[in-house]
Amino acid sequence: MIERANGYYGYLKMGQSERCDALWKCVAPGRRPKTRPHIQPYRSVRHCHVICVLILISLVACSPDSDTSDSRIFTIGEGTGVLSVNPFTGEAFGWEVEGTHAAVSYDARQVAYIHKSASGTALAVSDGLSSREIVELPFASDMIRGHVVWSDDDRFIALLVEPTPEPFHEQLVVIEVETGEWEFVTGPVRVFAWRPGGHQIAAFPAGVDSGIGLYLIDPINEVWTRLLRGGQSYTTSITWSPDGRQIALAGADDTHTFTELSILDVDRRVLTTVYSDTVHIIGVDWSPDGRRLALCQANGDIVIINRENGRLSRLTHRSCQTAITWSPDSQRLAYLRREDADIRLVRLDLENGAETVLMSDISPGVDMVAWR
Repeated sequence: MIERANGYYGYLKMGQSERCDALWKCVAPGRRPKTRPHIQPYRSVRHCHVICVLILISLVACSPDSDTSDSRIFTIGEGTGVLSVNPFTGEAFGWEVEGTHAAVSYDARQVAYIHKSASGTALAVSDGLSSREIVELPFASDMIRGHVVWSDDDRFIALLVEPTPEPFHEQLVVIEVETGEWEFVTGPVRVFAWRPGGHQIAAFPAGVDSGIGLYLIDPINEVWTRLLRGGQSYTTSITWSPDGRQIALAGADDTHTFTELSILDVDRRVLTTVYSDTVHIIGVDWSPDGRRLALCQANGDIVIINRENGRLSRLTHRSCQTAITWSPDSQRLAYLRREDADIRLVRLDLENGAETVLMSDISPGVDMVAWR
């Protein structure tokens, strides 16, 4: 069942965790993971005794597979709004946004999107209760390519703009969320990704010339540092490791015969190809613990690459479509699966290989899945 969110989701999310943490602090101090320091100790012994009794009923609600799990899966697409889905029950709340190119912040409290303002185009954010404009932009919404992208501290938003119909002219725009200040980053950019734990961007320039390669951009000071000369001629995605020390690059090789996934060691500037196939890679995600990469391929297969031992695991006949994402604990995957005309949101438990369909009849416009 899909319902419209009637409250601030960030508050609801933290409320669930606080209730579980409080129970664990009372019954088994120190055993509950991720205990939040702002929870005040109980001053009433009677209050604590009551909660200790309720633990018999509520312990299941604190388990990772319960409907009170702290994490949510977000599905996003053009003209579809944002759905916030419980990863274990499939219960979903519609987070309507009056715009396009949407993306969920890393703290899962806000959605940024582009909408038509009174005087043109604007970047706006919504917290589920209200929306506010961040800044008006001097270009039409149809000039924006792909979704807006948050930095992992949610301070900045970046987006690609194609100001002219000529190829290889995409410009990177970086916007500070709090102030609304924005600027074009010098030079055309084709694909990019924010570096975890900082305000740097890895990007491939648009066009094929002597300057092609992978660059690390400081958008605040407009400093470009070349990390790699050349690289895949047609890189389609850039994915940082969680520690910000490695970059996964997916794209075609020079012959356009194979699709490769290569890993760049940023400090050593060493590029290593870890996977090659004739089937196109359409989605890449790095597990939060940094140990594995998940690939979604055009034939629907899912490939898991273990970065510790180089071992590959191929999960065939999964009908993976476009988007794939890891759970925060790195033990599960969520992805879109096509079955005939039906698109479904699926959770895959890697320990036992079990698949659970969380939602059916997903809009064909959905092209992004994020597990927060």
